Amino acid sequence: VVAGSALGSMLPVMIAIIAELFGMERFASNYMIFDGFPMAVSSVLVGKLLAQRVYAAHRPPGEATCLGDECFRATHALV
Repeated sequence: VVAGSALGSMLPVMIAIIAELFGMERFASNYMIFDGFPMAVSSVLVGKLLAQRVYAAHRPPGEATCLGDECFRATHALV
């Protein structure tokens, strides 16, 4: 509940701050730098790198692949 309230109140304030600081001429580009870039980076870090490390940690020693539910359970729980 608190996280939802914080996110819900932060987004309108961020829009107003970006418009005030940088103007409305290139608003969409500036907004995507502050809103889109962190989401894209975190998506790559969590979805690719962290999940890949968890999968590799559950792979049996000496094998190239891991098959079965035990290989993917922790990855799906994290993502």
